Amino acid sequence: MACAHPIIPKNCWWRRLECPTNHSSGRQSRYAASPRLSSDIGPSTANDALRHHLGRTRQSVGCCTSDLRAPCAGPYLRIIMDVHIDLASVDDAKAIAELAMALTDEIIDKTKAKHFDVNLPGTTALCRIYIASGIYEVIVARNGKEGTIIGFAAMCQSHALYTEGQFGVIQEFYVKPEARSLGVGASIIERAASHAKNKGWKRLELCTPPQPEFDKAIVFYSRNGFEVTGGRKMKLPLG
Repeated sequence: MACAHPIIPKNCWWRRLECPTNHSSGRQSRYAASPRLSSDIGPSTANDALRHHLGRTRQSVGCCTSDLRAPCAGPYLRIIMDVHIDLASVDDAKAIAELAMALTDEIIDKTKAKHFDVNLPGTTALCRIYIASGIYEVIVARNGKEGTIIGFAAMCQSHALYTEGQFGVIQEFYVKPEARSLGVGASIIERAASHAKNKGWKRLELCTPPQPEFDKAIVFYSRNGFEVTGGRKMKLPLG
């Protein structure tokens, strides 16, 4: 019996995942997919089947994993998500603003505290200004079929003596719930890290959503190379 495996694209390269068991030999085996292959079943059905076989979903902000291993159950499912990762332009401002507001709404909903007071027109206008001026550099994941943005990471440059130079801060990171646990978030992080290196930044930093409501976010970031540095985010309102 073959194993059910997700085939996950990463920056338009098909990722290769491990099956824990080779049923004929007992050894580990690997399966790879070609970008030329088409889905055996529809994307929606395939994703539902994947979540069923995993027996779980990681429903937290930006909580997408890059090392999903489906248990051995049923026929082999060839699941291909056509996702493209690229740098956003000012034309993407509204779509990014909508996801940014979805992020704040999810945090408010889970923590039962109104941490933010934002609106779509204002957030869209600010996002457009930030991208046009180069203050914000936004990595986006697009649904390849429709071209819609399903996730993003917004970064800006900062400076500190302790980093011995310039570094990047991921100010907002979000992946739509239906696209989580499919490698989308990991692909965004990988592209963000590559972009940061090309700019000569020493490191990337971020602040996770409130804990413990979003404890799985720490698991996700840790799996993608981030280290917990301790401390708490604090602010001083200035009017």
